[in-house]
Amino acid sequence: MNAGRICVICAEICAICGSARNGLSRVAASTLPQSWQSGSKLDSTVRWMLSLMAATFVLSASPNTNAQTNNEGLANLQFNFLNPGARALGMGGAFVAMADDATTSLANPAGLLNLTQPEAGIELTSTRFENEIPWFGGTATAVLDTELHTLREFSYAFNPRSFPTTLSDLSFISFVFPIRPREIVLSVFYDGQTRYEREFHTSGIPVLDRRDGGILDKFFPVRSNLAYQQRLFGISASTRLGDRISIGGTVALAAFSIRSGTIRKPDSNDEIEQRLDGDDKRIGTTLGVTVRATNRLRIGAVYARRPAFHLTFAPDVRDRPGQALFSGPVKLDIPDRLALGLSWRARERLSINADLVRVMNSDLMRGYFNAFHHPDSPDPFRKIPDAGREFYEVRDGFELRAGMELVRIVHLRPLALRAGYWREPFHRMVRKEPDSSVVYDLAAPENWHYEPYTSRSFIESAHHATVGIGIAFASFSIDAGYDYSKPTRRLVLSGVYYF
Repeated sequence: MNAGRICVICAEICAICGSARNGLSRVAASTLPQSWQSGSKLDSTVRWMLSLMAATFVLSASPNTNAQTNNEGLANLQFNFLNPGARALGMGGAFVAMADDATTSLANPAGLLNLTQPEAGIELTSTRFENEIPWFGGTATAVLDTELHTLREFSYAFNPRSFPTTLSDLSFISFVFPIRPREIVLSVFYDGQTRYEREFHTSGIPVLDRRDGGILDKFFPVRSNLAYQQRLFGISASTRLGDRISIGGTVALAAFSIRSGTIRKPDSNDEIEQRLDGDDKRIGTTLGVTVRATNRLRIGAVYARRPAFHLTFAPDVRDRPGQALFSGPVKLDIPDRLALGLSWRARERLSINADLVRVMNSDLMRGYFNAFHHPDSPDPFRKIPDAGREFYEVRDGFELRAGMELVRIVHLRPLALRAGYWREPFHRMVRKEPDSSVVYDLAAPENWHYEPYTSRSFIESAHHATVGIGIAFASFSIDAGYDYSKPTRRLVLSGVYYF
């Protein structure tokens, strides 16, 4: 992230604020929107806090590298750092403009100004990951050019297999303190929803001669395990800029831990293990704005600067003393995101929300690391730490989120019904060229870029359908949200107590 990129993003947010001709409103499960107060002055303490958050945001936006490697254990892995909240989940995660509960500290901290009384919230999450490995087995065919000693025109017939896991966590805790209702609101929170685990193995894939069926090469079987978790401890503040605009910021200490091991050719004398481990703490920041111009429409914008974590990559050749491969530090650069949202109160108790989120997935390729690197190797491919980087890409993508919330009064209690959809773009590392265009020079190991696990045939967006429900009582409310897609199932239960 450089200063020019920050300026472009800030200009986009300012343009949104300046061109807004319609306003923002919300429908909560327990209350209907109230009019905003106007003409208030910024409290000096909150002005200082927001200035500090902005300064931290800029200082943390320096170039970083990451731990994206040509390693099977990290292939087919999508880092999903979702916003918390059963309400938001029920509406497809479209919450940037509505932003009217404690989870807005991460979704859009400017929305904290919508909270007018102290409250404490807690959230439980259970997620099932299908963990489908598309290249579990199968075959590959290629044409052997005996004159040039190369393989070309690769074609794969994959046999996938799933290795499901289910994780349950206390995923979010928050406390909200309105210092001056509708003028200054503070919040502290813990977020632990980013957790992932999987174990898988593959059977290997032979490369067959397309002419006579003979074996030309083989992708060796692997056994892999991976577990990572990110925990956030943060503080947020929100205040007003005049009658129609609120701003907010969040600074969070992000504690990240990862344990990953991939064994190639398991249970053989040539068994190779590659590990990625680390525990690190970094600062992440979020800046947000909401704009109201009418009583029925809100516009929101948010930019989240995510940290880069320092990790250690350590390959080794087992049972061969003196042949350990290179071990060294790498970084995992979590992609930043820019989000724009609309919230329209179509009727007194019906809200329709939509977000467009730009996720900078290309950040993952800035510091690509060659998993087979060894500085003293005579093999040109292994000698270069970022060898093969030119063969791969991770593209930036747009997440489209949309949902609605309908509030009904049932036995004198507000009952909220929610439904939504969101599209998750493919954001894994793949080769730049299609399978049929890959050429493997058998005499030049540096051209190792025909791995099956980076095939472009895996590119596919995930489509999520969500539903939710919530009910409010005099001093507390309860919400539930469910997200269904082919790769994941997610259930979130939350409760809020109002003081």
